Amino acid sequence: MFDNFRLLFRDSPTLLLILDETLVCRDLSSAWRMQLALPQSDTVAIPIAELFDLESNPALHEQLERALEHGTTVHQVEVALLVSLGNLKVKIFAWQTRQHDGDHPCLMVAATDLTEFNLKSNQLSQLQIQHQLILDAAGEGIYGLDHEGRITFGNAATTEILGWKIEDARGQFAHDIHHHSHADGSNYPREACPIYAALNDGEIHRIDNEVFWHTDGSAVPVEYVSSPIIKDGKPSGAVVIFRDITERKELALMAARDQAQTEAKAKADFLASMSHEIRTPMNGVLGMIDLLRQTELDSDQKQILQTIRESGRSLLTIVNDILDFSKIEAGKLELENIPLSIVDVMEGSIQTLAVNAAKKGLRLIAYIDPELPQLVDGDPVRLGQIILNLGGNSIKFTDSGQIVFRADLVDSTEDAGLFVRFSVVDQGIGISKEAQAKLFQPYSQAEASTTRQFGGTGLGLTICKSLTQMMGGTISVISDTGEGAKFCVTLPLTPSATQPEKPGTTDLAGLNLLLVNDNSVERIILKEYLEHWNTKVDVVDTLHGLLNRCYTAIEQGTAYDVVVLGPQWTREQIIPIGDAAKEAGIKARFVFLLQGTRHRVRMDNRRGIFLDVNPLRRTAFISAVAIAAGRKSPEVHYKEEVEDMKATGKALSIEEARQLGTLILVAEDNATNRDVIGRQLILLGYTCEMAEDGKIALDAWRNNSYALLLTDCNMPNMDGFELTKAIRQDEEKTGSHAGIIAIAANAMEAEMDRCLKSGMDDFISKPIDMKDLRQSLRKWMPKFKLKTEPVNKHNAMMERAIAS
Repeated sequence: MFDNFRLLFRDSPTLLLILDETLVCRDLSSAWRMQLALPQSDTVAIPIAELFDLESNPALHEQLERALEHGTTVHQVEVALLVSLGNLKVKIFAWQTRQHDGDHPCLMVAATDLTEFNLKSNQLSQLQIQHQLILDAAGEGIYGLDHEGRITFGNAATTEILGWKIEDARGQFAHDIHHHSHADGSNYPREACPIYAALNDGEIHRIDNEVFWHTDGSAVPVEYVSSPIIKDGKPSGAVVIFRDITERKELALMAARDQAQTEAKAKADFLASMSHEIRTPMNGVLGMIDLLRQTELDSDQKQILQTIRESGRSLLTIVNDILDFSKIEAGKLELENIPLSIVDVMEGSIQTLAVNAAKKGLRLIAYIDPELPQLVDGDPVRLGQIILNLGGNSIKFTDSGQIVFRADLVDSTEDAGLFVRFSVVDQGIGISKEAQAKLFQPYSQAEASTTRQFGGTGLGLTICKSLTQMMGGTISVISDTGEGAKFCVTLPLTPSATQPEKPGTTDLAGLNLLLVNDNSVERIILKEYLEHWNTKVDVVDTLHGLLNRCYTAIEQGTAYDVVVLGPQWTREQIIPIGDAAKEAGIKARFVFLLQGTRHRVRMDNRRGIFLDVNPLRRTAFISAVAIAAGRKSPEVHYKEEVEDMKATGKALSIEEARQLGTLILVAEDNATNRDVIGRQLILLGYTCEMAEDGKIALDAWRNNSYALLLTDCNMPNMDGFELTKAIRQDEEKTGSHAGIIAIAANAMEAEMDRCLKSGMDDFISKPIDMKDLRQSLRKWMPKFKLKTEPVNKHNAMMERAIAS
């Protein structure tokens, strides 16, 4: 049997050898003999140290001895041969056997030539390196998945885009390390991850807009293709190719922004043009109406004219709303931050609304928290606009009852400043819960029937909301159908650095006052006002037994200094009570509150003080009580608003005005507007010459003497800007400066800025208001001086005309 073994052993093509117990080689296979050039029949005795380079693997000797002694196996140990004809390196596998002599243990050692194996490994390694270089050269991220979705390889772009290294990611599930949630951040399970779709169905999947996650936690927008690797008809893995589309999305956003800006500019240009086209004829309509109102008219004609005027102003309000909304959308609306009086803004706005409220028989009641500072920093125009819009809506949708305007101090701290809640509460038709959801959207009203019945653009509340948000505040509504509505605007405001001292003329401290009023809301407001000014107040809600109550107070030593009678009773009901009190020797002074709309306090020495309280205004009410109590001079009145714009004399002739240095040049290309402006100037006592365009105006200016220039901005041949530039260049040579006033149909703020920057001194928007025109002319008209003897017998009249 041993001979058969030796025959098989020696003929084996494998490198086999037998080591005895002293680790001496006793036999070799034919493959070894060929390496050593030994005859096949020769016996050998070669120590192991002469066969193997034990210095390259010092542990091999010990491993072989242990295998002999304990019967263990030596596995896959690499070592170099000393006797090889080339640079041969082998891998040793040894196990114990007794086949050599049958008595003593020996080792059978099999050696595998690694030369060919290493060559193939090196070839494979070079191929892998080449493939990796190709992958790394790609701009897109590329990585592989096994059949379960674990990452097997990745390229440099993957590391750059997502942050993870392939050696760290290999063997991990792709979903877990970079694709664990939807684009909005919400999680979804691994089995629902779209990146694994190719592994499930074996199809190619293209995803145009997805989010991968960088190792730093940031989102990376990508598009990718997942292609399956098919083996035996089934997906055995996948290759994912993806690219970062951040730049593309940014470019798309920039393009969208540029498009939006272009559209916004086009819309702004359109609205500016629309403003000009509408305001130009509106200037003719409203200007002529104002002029016609100064003529002799019967009552019916005055009513017709008033209707025309109100309709024209309603149209102008719509135009202004559209322009404001356009400026807000374009981000061109800027807020002022100047000291303002909440009392003045509130009462001024409510007074503006009083005329329309009186036509419907509505009461307007205002409450302004006395604890509010006298001055706060903000934008008085835009705050007034919010109050006007909310109040106007309430008047529009309320047929009877009252509307209450309030300004309440909600909170006040040194760090956060103060918060003021402005509210408007009406008793109108109310707003359904469904309609409230779209209430602040542009061009929408509560319902279509509302628009048909009441009209309007639906922009008022949208503008209110935008202005409120620009001021850092909030707006809300509480309402239901048929139950009226309450709109609230809460704004953060800062008290102004300097506060005026409280005027002593409104000192009511120590007064004993009786308040008679049957309106619960108004009664509470008036009582709070009076008590804030340190007045002792008794309140009753009926006229019955009023004189007896006054007698009782006298008997108890607490006689009333002032008695205030509310506006719920007619003049015929309350004046006899005042007369009876005077006849009975009651010394209390009476303040009669009436339902009228006149501003000033009126005094009747015999009967008392009269004050109209529609709307109820805090300033006027406190003044009336102070006058009645003798704490304030009755000569201090509110000025009556006078609509009459007539001058004290007639306008001068052109030659007279030229000699006096008061002649005005008007540059206007529209014939109707020239007629309107000319008539307005004559009515105000001024004289003018007309020019149909800027070129004609410049020639006239250079060849004649004028005190002022009123110029339209858009004219043929030469516009108002070019005209102004030419005049200012001429003035640089003479050192003079004449007033130039723009009269523009474009009411956009940018147009005003452009006018002032071009060298103009003032700006009046069309349609021209007579008050604005008179104020501007008074500001810029040079002082009148007679250089010679009186021109004619009308000199005194001329002085009066110019002074007016």
